[in-house]
Amino acid sequence: MLCVLFKQSLRQRPLSVYCVTKQHSVNLAQGLQSCSDTQMSFQPSYFKADLFKVLSNPVRIQILDALRTGERSVNDIAERLESEPSSISQQLAVLRSRNLVTSRKQGNFVFYSIRDPAIFKILDAALEVFNNHLVNVRDALEKLA
Repeated sequence: MLCVLFKQSLRQRPLSVYCVTKQHSVNLAQGLQSCSDTQMSFQPSYFKADLFKVLSNPVRIQILDALRTGERSVNDIAERLESEPSSISQQLAVLRSRNLVTSRKQGNFVFYSIRDPAIFKILDAALEVFNNHLVNVRDALEKLA
């Protein structure tokens, strides 16, 4: 059995836990204490829902996009996004807790990078949906003109 832990926030809230056997998975976030093969079937939709919750913050998406070109420090990301380093650090902590980014410390600086580049496929797909929506809106406006 493999159990994967995801913090829900920086505060001390319960963890989202996905326990996976060959046949079953269960989200233990609501006070369940153990995984059991008799509990709910494996549902990747739970993992996807948690992932989309993390991606629901525009600053987090901007951070991920800033990391497309490689490793960056908190200050570099903050400068690039024209935001405060403390705010960027908070959002990076959320991304790190969900295993979307990794960090390494060098002296007084912390550098972040993407853990799995497949996340960019999701972001690119979302951008494509957005662009398609804009084309539809433009076409509708042209028909009104």
